[in-house]
Amino acid sequence: MSGYVELLEVHPRKSVEVEGDALAWSTRQVCEWLSQLQPGLDADAIGAFAAHHITGDLLHSLTEEHLEKMGVGVIGQRLVLLREMAKLRRKARAKKRFEVLWEAHGVPYKTAYEYLQYKLCGCCMDKPDHYKLTHSSLVLTQKDYSKASGIFSRAKHTRIIDLDTVEHVAVHSERECCDCGCTPDTIEIDLDDEKGLEPLEPITTPHGEGEAIAASIQHAVEEAEAPIADQMVR
Repeated sequence: MSGYVELLEVHPRKSVEVEGDALAWSTRQVCEWLSQLQPGLDADAIGAFAAHHITGDLLHSLTEEHLEKMGVGVIGQRLVLLREMAKLRRKARAKKRFEVLWEAHGVPYKTAYEYLQYKLCGCCMDKPDHYKLTHSSLVLTQKDYSKASGIFSRAKHTRIIDLDTVEHVAVHSERECCDCGCTPDTIEIDLDDEKGLEPLEPITTPHGEGEAIAASIQHAVEEAEAPIADQMVR
Protein backbone atom coordinates (compact mmCIF):
# COMPACT_ATOMS: atom_id res chain seq x y z
CA MET A 1 0.00 0.00 0.00
CA SER A 2 2.99 2.33 -0.20
CA GLY A 3 2.14 5.82 -1.34
CA TYR A 4 -1.52 5.06 -2.04
CA VAL A 5 -4.36 7.48 -1.39
CA GLU A 6 -7.49 6.39 0.44
CA LEU A 7 -10.73 7.90 -0.81
CA LEU A 8 -12.73 9.87 1.73
CA GLU A 9 -16.30 11.10 1.50
CA VAL A 10 -16.98 13.20 -1.58
CA HIS A 11 -18.91 16.26 -0.46
CA PRO A 12 -22.27 16.31 -2.29
CA ARG A 13 -23.78 19.44 -3.76
CA LYS A 14 -26.91 20.35 -1.83
CA SER A 15 -30.21 21.73 -3.04
CA VAL A 16 -30.31 25.49 -2.67
CA GLU A 17 -32.79 27.79 -0.93
CA VAL A 18 -33.18 31.50 -1.65
CA GLU A 19 -30.20 32.28 0.59
CA GLY A 20 -28.04 29.68 -1.15
CA ASP A 21 -26.47 29.30 -4.58
CA ALA A 22 -28.24 31.67 -6.95
CA LEU A 23 -27.35 29.54 -9.98
CA ALA A 24 -29.85 26.91 -8.82
CA TRP A 25 -32.77 29.26 -8.09
CA SER A 26 -36.17 28.59 -9.61
CA THR A 27 -38.22 31.44 -11.09
CA ARG A 28 -40.15 31.66 -7.81
CA GLN A 29 -36.91 32.02 -5.83
CA VAL A 30 -35.69 34.71 -8.23
CA CYS A 31 -38.90 36.67 -7.65
CA GLU A 32 -38.56 36.26 -3.87
CA TRP A 33 -35.05 37.66 -4.09
CA LEU A 34 -36.27 40.59 -6.21
CA SER A 35 -38.95 41.43 -3.66
CA GLN A 36 -36.26 41.79 -0.96
CA LEU A 37 -34.08 44.27 -2.84
CA GLN A 38 -33.62 47.78 -1.50
CA PRO A 39 -34.61 50.12 -3.01
CA GLY A 40 -37.49 47.87 -3.94
CA LEU A 41 -38.84 47.05 -7.39
CA ASP A 42 -42.43 47.59 -8.41
CA ALA A 43 -44.76 44.65 -9.01
CA ASP A 44 -44.58 45.04 -12.80
CA ALA A 45 -40.79 44.68 -12.81
CA ILE A 46 -40.93 41.55 -10.64
CA GLY A 47 -43.76 40.18 -12.76
CA ALA A 48 -41.61 40.56 -15.87
CA PHE A 49 -39.13 38.03 -14.47
CA ALA A 50 -41.95 35.55 -13.82
CA ALA A 51 -43.47 36.12 -17.26
CA HIS A 52 -40.15 35.43 -18.98
CA HIS A 53 -39.36 32.39 -16.77
CA ILE A 54 -36.06 33.80 -15.51
CA THR A 55 -34.28 31.21 -13.35
CA GLY A 56 -31.05 31.59 -11.41
CA ASP A 57 -28.73 30.50 -14.21
CA LEU A 58 -30.39 32.95 -16.65
CA LEU A 59 -30.24 35.72 -14.06
CA HIS A 60 -26.44 35.76 -14.36
CA SER A 61 -26.64 36.35 -18.12
CA LEU A 62 -29.06 39.28 -18.18
CA THR A 63 -27.90 42.61 -19.59
CA GLU A 64 -29.51 46.05 -19.45
CA GLU A 65 -30.83 45.48 -22.97
CA HIS A 66 -32.55 42.28 -21.82
CA LEU A 67 -34.11 44.09 -18.87
CA GLU A 68 -35.44 46.85 -21.10
CA LYS A 69 -36.97 44.33 -23.54
CA MET A 70 -38.56 42.48 -20.61
CA GLY A 71 -40.39 45.67 -19.68
CA VAL A 72 -38.28 47.01 -16.81
CA GLY A 73 -38.67 50.57 -18.06
CA VAL A 74 -37.36 52.61 -15.14
CA ILE A 75 -33.63 53.24 -15.58
CA GLY A 76 -33.05 53.39 -11.83
CA GLN A 77 -34.56 49.94 -11.36
CA ARG A 78 -32.43 48.52 -14.17
CA LEU A 79 -29.30 49.95 -12.54
CA VAL A 80 -30.28 48.45 -9.17
CA LEU A 81 -30.80 45.05 -10.81
CA LEU A 82 -27.46 45.16 -12.64
CA ARG A 83 -25.66 46.07 -9.41
CA GLU A 84 -27.33 43.33 -7.37
CA MET A 85 -26.84 40.69 -10.08
CA ALA A 86 -23.12 41.54 -10.14
CA LYS A 87 -23.02 40.93 -6.37
CA LEU A 88 -24.66 37.54 -6.86
CA ARG A 89 -22.09 36.58 -9.48
CA ARG A 90 -19.23 37.47 -7.14
CA LYS A 91 -20.77 35.46 -4.28
CA ALA A 92 -21.46 32.46 -6.51
CA ARG A 93 -17.90 32.50 -7.85
CA ALA A 94 -16.37 32.77 -4.37
CA LYS A 95 -18.56 30.00 -2.94
CA LYS A 96 -17.91 27.62 -5.80
CA ARG A 97 -14.13 28.12 -5.74
CA PHE A 98 -13.77 26.45 -2.35
CA GLU A 99 -16.39 23.69 -2.58
CA VAL A 100 -14.64 20.35 -1.91
CA LEU A 101 -15.13 17.85 -4.74
CA TRP A 102 -12.75 15.10 -3.64
CA GLU A 103 -10.62 14.51 -0.57
CA ALA A 104 -8.25 11.70 0.39
CA HIS A 105 -5.60 10.70 2.91
CA GLY A 106 -2.29 9.23 1.86
CA VAL A 107 -1.78 5.74 3.29
CA PRO A 108 1.94 4.90 3.12
CA TYR A 109 1.48 1.68 5.10
CA LYS A 110 -1.06 -0.18 7.24
CA THR A 111 1.02 -2.86 8.93
CA ALA A 112 4.58 -3.15 10.23
CA TYR A 113 5.38 -5.46 7.31
CA GLU A 114 4.10 -2.92 4.76
CA TYR A 115 6.07 -0.20 6.54
CA LEU A 116 9.27 -2.25 6.16
CA GLN A 117 8.50 -2.86 2.48
CA TYR A 118 7.89 0.85 1.99
CA LYS A 119 11.19 1.83 3.58
CA LEU A 120 13.19 -0.72 1.59
CA CYS A 121 11.47 -0.15 -1.76
CA GLY A 122 13.57 1.72 -4.30
CA CYS A 123 10.57 2.65 -6.48
CA CYS A 124 8.07 4.01 -3.95
CA MET A 125 8.56 7.65 -2.97
CA ASP A 126 7.17 9.72 -0.12
CA LYS A 127 3.77 11.05 -1.10
CA PRO A 128 1.57 13.81 0.33
CA ASP A 129 -0.40 12.83 3.42
CA HIS A 130 -3.56 14.63 2.36
CA TYR A 131 -5.18 15.61 -0.93
CA LYS A 132 -8.08 18.03 -1.45
CA LEU A 133 -9.66 18.98 -4.78
CA THR A 134 -11.87 22.07 -5.08
CA HIS A 135 -13.27 23.92 -8.09
CA SER A 136 -10.22 26.17 -8.10
CA SER A 137 -7.28 24.17 -6.76
CA LEU A 138 -5.64 20.89 -5.81
CA VAL A 139 -4.17 21.10 -2.30
CA LEU A 140 -1.36 18.72 -1.29
CA THR A 141 -0.24 18.52 2.34
CA GLN A 142 2.81 16.54 3.47
CA LYS A 143 4.44 16.02 6.86
CA ASP A 144 7.96 17.38 7.00
CA TYR A 145 9.95 15.52 9.65
CA SER A 146 13.11 17.50 8.84
CA LYS A 147 11.52 20.56 10.48
CA ALA A 148 10.16 18.76 13.54
CA SER A 149 10.49 20.74 16.76
CA GLY A 150 10.18 17.73 19.08
CA ILE A 151 10.22 13.95 19.21
CA PHE A 152 6.52 13.55 18.45
CA SER A 153 5.96 16.77 16.52
CA ARG A 154 6.22 17.38 12.81
CA ALA A 155 5.82 20.35 10.53
CA LYS A 156 3.58 20.31 7.48
CA HIS A 157 4.24 21.55 3.99
CA THR A 158 1.25 22.55 1.85
CA ARG A 159 1.29 23.15 -1.89
CA ILE A 160 -1.71 24.69 -3.65
CA ILE A 161 -2.02 24.01 -7.38
CA ASP A 162 -4.32 26.45 -9.19
CA LEU A 163 -6.40 24.46 -11.67
CA ASP A 164 -5.93 27.11 -14.34
CA THR A 165 -2.24 26.09 -14.44
CA VAL A 166 -3.06 22.43 -15.21
CA GLU A 167 -2.41 21.52 -18.84
CA HIS A 168 -3.10 17.78 -18.91
CA VAL A 169 -4.25 14.92 -16.65
CA ALA A 170 -3.47 11.29 -17.49
CA VAL A 171 -3.63 7.96 -15.64
CA HIS A 172 -1.45 4.89 -16.13
CA SER A 173 -1.61 1.39 -14.65
CA GLU A 174 1.84 0.41 -13.44
CA ARG A 175 3.39 -3.02 -13.53
CA GLU A 176 4.09 -4.73 -10.23
CA CYS A 177 6.87 -3.02 -8.33
CA CYS A 178 10.00 -5.17 -8.20
CA ASP A 179 10.70 -4.42 -4.53
CA CYS A 180 7.45 -4.20 -2.59
CA GLY A 181 4.93 -5.81 -4.93
CA CYS A 182 2.52 -2.86 -5.16
CA THR A 183 0.60 -2.36 -8.42
CA PRO A 184 -0.63 1.23 -8.32
CA ASP A 185 -2.42 3.44 -10.80
CA THR A 186 -0.43 6.61 -11.42
CA ILE A 187 -2.09 9.97 -12.12
CA GLU A 188 0.20 12.41 -13.89
CA ILE A 189 -0.69 16.11 -13.81
CA ASP A 190 1.21 18.36 -16.22
CA LEU A 191 1.44 22.04 -15.32
CA ASP A 192 1.87 25.05 -17.60
CA ASP A 193 5.58 25.15 -18.52
CA GLU A 194 5.46 28.84 -19.37
CA LYS A 195 4.65 29.76 -15.76
CA GLY A 196 7.86 28.19 -14.45
CA LEU A 197 6.10 25.97 -11.89
CA GLU A 198 7.81 23.11 -10.11
CA PRO A 199 6.66 19.78 -11.63
CA LEU A 200 4.06 17.87 -9.64
CA GLU A 201 4.88 14.37 -8.40
CA PRO A 202 2.45 11.74 -9.75
CA ILE A 203 -0.43 10.67 -7.48
CA THR A 204 -0.49 6.91 -6.90
CA THR A 205 -3.74 5.14 -6.08
CA PRO A 206 -4.78 1.51 -5.59
CA HIS A 207 -5.13 -0.33 -8.88
CA GLY A 208 -8.48 0.42 -10.56
CA GLU A 209 -9.20 3.70 -8.75
CA GLY A 210 -7.02 6.05 -10.75
CA GLU A 211 -9.43 6.55 -13.66
CA ALA A 212 -12.24 7.91 -11.47
CA ILE A 213 -9.96 10.25 -9.53
CA ALA A 214 -8.26 11.53 -12.70
CA ALA A 215 -11.69 12.15 -14.25
CA SER A 216 -12.70 14.22 -11.20
CA ILE A 217 -9.57 16.34 -11.51
CA GLN A 218 -10.01 16.81 -15.26
CA HIS A 219 -13.67 17.79 -14.83
CA ALA A 220 -12.72 20.37 -12.18
CA VAL A 221 -10.06 21.79 -14.52
CA GLU A 222 -12.61 22.16 -17.33
CA GLU A 223 -15.16 23.77 -15.00
CA ALA A 224 -12.53 26.23 -13.76
CA GLU A 225 -12.12 27.42 -17.35
CA ALA A 226 -15.89 27.84 -17.94
CA PRO A 227 -17.83 31.08 -17.32
CA ILE A 228 -19.52 31.17 -13.91
CA ALA A 229 -23.02 31.17 -15.46
CA ASP A 230 -22.22 27.86 -17.18
CA GLN A 231 -21.14 26.15 -13.95
CA MET A 232 -24.57 24.85 -13.03
CA VAL A 233 -25.26 22.86 -9.87
CA ARG A 234 -26.37 19.48 -11.18
